[in-house]
Amino acid sequence: MSSRSQARPLSQLQVIMQDSHKDIDADTDQKPDDSKSELPAKKSAFLSYPTSTLSPAIVPTDLTNFKSRGISGIQKETAQKMTELRDQYLEVVDTFNWNKLIYESRFGFEPVIGQNYHLYKTETESKNDGFCLSMIEPEKWNKPYVGTFKLGSDGRWSVVSVNPEFSLRDYLENVPFT
Repeated sequence: MSSRSQARPLSQLQVIMQDSHKDIDADTDQKPDDSKSELPAKKSAFLSYPTSTLSPAIVPTDLTNFKSRGISGIQKETAQKMTELRDQYLEVVDTFNWNKLIYESRFGFEPVIGQNYHLYKTETESKNDGFCLSMIEPEKWNKPYVGTFKLGSDGRWSVVSVNPEFSLRDYLENVPFT
Protein backbone atom coordinates (compact mmCIF):
# COMPACT_ATOMS: atom_id res chain seq x y z
CA MET A 1 0.00 0.00 0.00
CA SER A 2 1.08 3.46 -0.72
CA SER A 3 1.57 6.11 1.89
CA ARG A 4 -1.34 8.03 0.52
CA SER A 5 -3.81 5.28 1.06
CA GLN A 6 -2.66 4.82 4.65
CA ALA A 7 -2.90 8.55 5.55
CA ARG A 8 -5.88 9.28 7.71
CA PRO A 9 -7.96 12.39 7.33
CA LEU A 10 -7.35 14.99 10.03
CA SER A 11 -10.11 15.75 12.47
CA GLN A 12 -11.50 19.28 12.62
CA LEU A 13 -9.84 19.86 15.97
CA GLN A 14 -6.43 18.96 14.59
CA VAL A 15 -6.93 21.35 11.65
CA ILE A 16 -7.85 24.21 13.98
CA MET A 17 -4.84 23.48 16.20
CA GLN A 18 -2.48 23.50 13.22
CA ASP A 19 -3.91 26.82 11.97
CA SER A 20 -3.49 28.49 15.36
CA HIS A 21 0.15 27.30 15.65
CA LYS A 22 0.86 28.72 12.19
CA ASP A 23 -0.46 32.13 13.26
CA ILE A 24 1.67 32.15 16.41
CA ASP A 25 4.77 31.00 14.58
CA ALA A 26 4.31 33.60 11.84
CA ASP A 27 4.06 36.50 14.33
CA THR A 28 6.50 35.63 17.08
CA ASP A 29 6.61 39.27 18.20
CA GLN A 30 2.92 39.26 19.24
CA LYS A 31 1.11 36.99 21.63
CA PRO A 32 -2.48 36.02 21.02
CA ASP A 33 -4.75 38.53 22.78
CA ASP A 34 -6.83 36.55 25.28
CA SER A 35 -7.72 39.50 27.51
CA LYS A 36 -9.01 42.93 26.60
CA SER A 37 -6.27 45.47 26.34
CA GLU A 38 -6.55 48.69 28.32
CA LEU A 39 -7.76 51.71 26.39
CA PRO A 40 -5.39 54.62 26.23
CA ALA A 41 -5.83 57.03 29.15
CA LYS A 42 -6.86 59.87 26.84
CA LYS A 43 -9.84 57.94 25.43
CA SER A 44 -10.95 56.32 28.68
CA ALA A 45 -11.43 59.73 30.32
CA PHE A 46 -14.35 60.49 27.98
CA LEU A 47 -16.20 57.18 28.26
CA SER A 48 -19.40 56.99 30.27
CA TYR A 49 -18.42 53.68 31.85
CA PRO A 50 -15.39 52.60 33.88
CA THR A 51 -12.51 50.97 32.03
CA SER A 52 -10.63 49.67 35.03
CA THR A 53 -11.34 48.05 38.35
CA LEU A 54 -9.69 51.08 39.94
CA SER A 55 -12.26 53.44 38.38
CA PRO A 56 -14.78 55.02 40.74
CA ALA A 57 -17.95 53.04 41.29
CA ILE A 58 -21.00 53.93 39.26
CA VAL A 59 -23.80 54.94 41.58
CA PRO A 60 -27.27 55.16 40.00
CA THR A 61 -28.80 58.62 40.20
CA ASP A 62 -31.77 59.02 42.54
CA LEU A 63 -34.60 59.96 40.16
CA THR A 64 -37.30 60.29 42.82
CA ASN A 65 -37.32 64.12 42.77
CA PHE A 66 -37.28 64.24 38.98
CA LYS A 67 -40.20 61.82 38.73
CA SER A 68 -42.25 63.53 41.43
CA ARG A 69 -41.72 66.98 39.86
CA GLY A 70 -42.70 65.60 36.47
CA ILE A 71 -45.87 63.89 37.63
CA SER A 72 -46.80 66.90 39.77
CA GLY A 73 -46.51 69.19 36.76
CA ILE A 74 -48.57 66.85 34.60
CA GLN A 75 -51.25 66.58 37.31
CA LYS A 76 -51.53 70.37 37.59
CA GLU A 77 -51.65 70.81 33.82
CA THR A 78 -54.24 68.05 33.43
CA ALA A 79 -56.40 69.43 36.26
CA GLN A 80 -56.30 72.88 34.67
CA LYS A 81 -57.22 71.46 31.25
CA MET A 82 -60.06 69.43 32.78
CA THR A 83 -61.41 72.57 34.50
CA GLU A 84 -61.28 74.47 31.20
CA LEU A 85 -63.06 71.61 29.40
CA ARG A 86 -65.70 71.44 32.15
CA ASP A 87 -66.34 75.19 31.87
CA GLN A 88 -66.60 74.94 28.07
CA TYR A 89 -68.97 71.99 28.39
CA LEU A 90 -71.21 73.86 30.85
CA GLU A 91 -71.21 76.89 28.56
CA VAL A 92 -72.32 74.77 25.58
CA VAL A 93 -75.02 73.06 27.67
CA ASP A 94 -76.26 76.42 28.96
CA THR A 95 -76.39 77.82 25.42
CA PHE A 96 -78.41 74.81 24.31
CA ASN A 97 -80.77 75.08 27.29
CA TRP A 98 -81.35 78.81 26.78
CA ASN A 99 -82.10 78.21 23.09
CA LYS A 100 -84.46 75.36 23.89
CA LEU A 101 -86.23 77.45 26.54
CA ILE A 102 -86.67 80.38 24.13
CA TYR A 103 -87.83 78.25 21.17
CA GLU A 104 -90.33 76.45 23.43
CA SER A 105 -91.67 79.74 24.86
CA ARG A 106 -94.76 81.49 23.51
CA PHE A 107 -94.38 84.29 20.98
CA GLY A 108 -96.65 85.44 18.18
CA PHE A 109 -94.13 87.07 15.84
CA GLU A 110 -91.12 86.08 13.78
CA PRO A 111 -87.99 87.45 15.48
CA VAL A 112 -85.65 89.62 13.41
CA ILE A 113 -81.97 88.70 13.32
CA GLY A 114 -79.83 91.04 15.44
CA GLN A 115 -82.71 92.44 17.53
CA ASN A 116 -82.98 92.14 21.32
CA TYR A 117 -85.96 90.26 22.76
CA HIS A 118 -86.98 89.77 26.37
CA LEU A 119 -88.02 86.53 28.02
CA TYR A 120 -90.61 86.56 30.80
CA LYS A 121 -91.98 83.89 33.10
CA THR A 122 -95.76 83.55 32.79
CA GLU A 123 -98.45 81.49 34.42
CA THR A 124 -100.87 79.73 32.10
CA GLU A 125 -103.99 77.75 32.89
CA SER A 126 -102.45 74.42 31.87
CA LYS A 127 -98.92 75.04 33.17
CA ASN A 128 -97.54 76.87 36.12
CA ASP A 129 -94.15 77.54 34.50
CA GLY A 130 -94.59 78.98 30.99
CA PHE A 131 -92.35 81.50 29.29
CA CYS A 132 -93.14 84.31 26.90
CA LEU A 133 -90.78 86.06 24.46
CA SER A 134 -91.60 89.72 23.92
CA MET A 135 -90.36 92.94 22.36
CA ILE A 136 -91.56 94.87 25.40
CA GLU A 137 -88.73 96.01 27.67
CA PRO A 138 -88.68 94.87 31.32
CA GLU A 139 -89.20 98.43 32.63
CA LYS A 140 -92.46 98.75 30.69
CA TRP A 141 -94.05 95.39 31.53
CA ASN A 142 -94.93 94.06 34.96
CA LYS A 143 -94.06 90.38 34.41
CA PRO A 144 -91.26 88.33 36.03
CA TYR A 145 -88.24 89.16 33.83
CA VAL A 146 -85.89 86.28 32.96
CA GLY A 147 -83.43 87.74 30.48
CA THR A 148 -82.68 89.60 27.27
CA PHE A 149 -81.53 87.66 24.20
CA LYS A 150 -80.41 88.42 20.64
CA LEU A 151 -81.11 86.20 17.63
CA GLY A 152 -78.05 85.41 15.51
CA SER A 153 -77.93 84.73 11.78
CA ASP A 154 -77.36 81.04 12.50
CA GLY A 155 -80.66 80.81 14.42
CA ARG A 156 -79.00 80.72 17.83
CA TRP A 157 -80.05 82.95 20.66
CA SER A 158 -77.21 84.63 22.55
CA VAL A 159 -77.55 85.95 26.09
CA VAL A 160 -77.42 89.73 26.38
CA SER A 161 -78.35 89.89 30.06
CA VAL A 162 -80.01 87.64 32.63
CA ASN A 163 -81.96 88.53 35.73
CA PRO A 164 -79.66 87.66 38.66
CA GLU A 165 -82.65 86.23 40.52
CA PHE A 166 -83.23 83.60 37.81
CA SER A 167 -80.94 80.55 37.62
CA LEU A 168 -81.32 78.41 34.53
CA ARG A 169 -79.66 75.39 36.15
CA ASP A 170 -81.89 75.60 39.24
CA TYR A 171 -84.95 75.93 37.03
CA LEU A 172 -83.97 72.90 34.94
CA GLU A 173 -83.34 70.76 38.03
CA ASN A 174 -86.92 71.35 39.15
CA VAL A 175 -88.59 70.77 35.77
CA PRO A 176 -89.66 67.19 35.04
CA PHE A 177 -87.93 65.59 32.06
CA THR A 178 -90.12 65.63 28.94
